[in-house]
Amino acid sequence: MITVRCDIRDGIQAPAVSAQVNAKLDVIRARLPIGYRIETGGAVEDSGKGQRSIAVVAPVMVLVMLTTLMLQLQSFARVAMVALTAPLGLIG
Repeated sequence: MITVRCDIRDGIQAPAVSAQVNAKLDVIRARLPIGYRIETGGAVEDSGKGQRSIAVVAPVMVLVMLTTLMLQLQSFARVAMVALTAPLGLIG
């Protein structure tokens, strides 16, 4: 295992740097012998794990919220109105 670490300049985000480096490493990855690999770790890896865990639960939570709204409002039309106006509330 070889670990590479670096500091990035101010104003640049770690995911942007990782994406640029990964694009350059694709050529090297294609030529690696069997059993060797290049992986990304650190903040990018942790962010990916967090997003995957949220993505698993998100559809269930949307279903629970719509069911709760249906029970409270007792009308599909009212639930649709609330669901369609909710994004406007986030904007303004």
